[in-house]
Amino acid sequence: MLKMLKRVGIALLGLVLLVCAGVSAYWFWGDGPRGDRAFVARTYDEAIALYDKELARGYWWDSYRLHMLLRRGFSHGELNQDAEAATDYDAALVIRPDSPEVHTLRGQQHVNVLEWEAALREYDTALTLDPTNNYLRARRAWIFDQTLDVDRAIEAYRALRQVEPNQEYYYKREAYNLARKGETAKAAEVIAAIPVYGSYDVNALVRRAIAYDYFSMSGLGMPDYERALRISPRSALVLSSRGITYGAMNKHKLAMDDYNRAIEIEPTSRHIFYSRGREQYMAGDYRAALADMRFAVSEVPFGPYSLIWIHLAETWLGEVDMKAFETNLTKLDDEDWPRPINEYLLGKIDETSLRKAAIEKASPADVIDHLCEVDYYLGALALAKGNKRTALPLIRKAAKTCPPGYVELWAARRNLRAMGE
Repeated sequence: MLKMLKRVGIALLGLVLLVCAGVSAYWFWGDGPRGDRAFVARTYDEAIALYDKELARGYWWDSYRLHMLLRRGFSHGELNQDAEAATDYDAALVIRPDSPEVHTLRGQQHVNVLEWEAALREYDTALTLDPTNNYLRARRAWIFDQTLDVDRAIEAYRALRQVEPNQEYYYKREAYNLARKGETAKAAEVIAAIPVYGSYDVNALVRRAIAYDYFSMSGLGMPDYERALRISPRSALVLSSRGITYGAMNKHKLAMDDYNRAIEIEPTSRHIFYSRGREQYMAGDYRAALADMRFAVSEVPFGPYSLIWIHLAETWLGEVDMKAFETNLTKLDDEDWPRPINEYLLGKIDETSLRKAAIEKASPADVIDHLCEVDYYLGALALAKGNKRTALPLIRKAAKTCPPGYVELWAARRNLRAMGE
């Protein structure tokens, strides 16, 4: 009897070990786990193919099917396969209609295809299921921003900053939308309310000073800059930031004084050289501007806009280097915007294609932003080529349509002043 029990025990142990081995093999070699590894590695095509195989078997419990559907939906979204992503998220909602996470992801997919009202419905449902989720409230506010629903955006951001008073972003967006309505005094009051904790928080003071430029170029942030400099007189951050504000105010000498002092303190700061170069460009010193901006991009391009400003300076000087422009552009991520502007300047697309790219897959707010930039940079290019008749209406339009706080807005205004307007 004892021997029989021993044999049965050994057999059961063997069976358990066999099952464990099978499970272990699955979690290493199975299509689902391999899909997870591909998903984490961001090889989304591979992840989708593996999840397809696993889901086709149809025998998994709901929680694991949900897991795969959400990851496959996200993968489709990353590959701009919007219909497939929507199908997966809808299938996930059938499994878990009570999940705020699934409703949030479905809402984001609606955003990806500019279905704003549908996205709001999903976010509202998710908020009903998770009433304390401020991320969802912020997403709703962002949609109001993007659709130019100014009053609802103001209301939403005001409510958010009451709940999270330390989040500077909410103050800035409320002020920005107030500025869109022309209520600059109220916008200034909101920015002034941004909390600065601790009398020696230089970074917070600088951020608040810069925030005034979201809607105004009249130097409302100067007291914060001065307070920050009393705390840290040799702060390159404070000086270079104030230099940007002085430039926006068309106070070239004061801007250059600050930039020069900042570079004395941090002589290798590519960011400061780029900002000083742009200021010198606006003052008409294209040779100095080009030297500064080329230094700024000497290792890695300082974003796609830096290449635009370099090209404009080169055009003024008659020294356009298309090869360097294209080489530097390949070093940048393939962003949706403003890459079409770069491609236009390289001669790869025409103006019609550029303006079409500015409005494709763009929110109402982005359309305004993109077209403002198109108008300004095309006008600035025409001006650099000596074609004032073409340049003037484009730059005038940019000065009227560019949103508050945009570099292109103050650049257009400075161009117009230089042309006697």
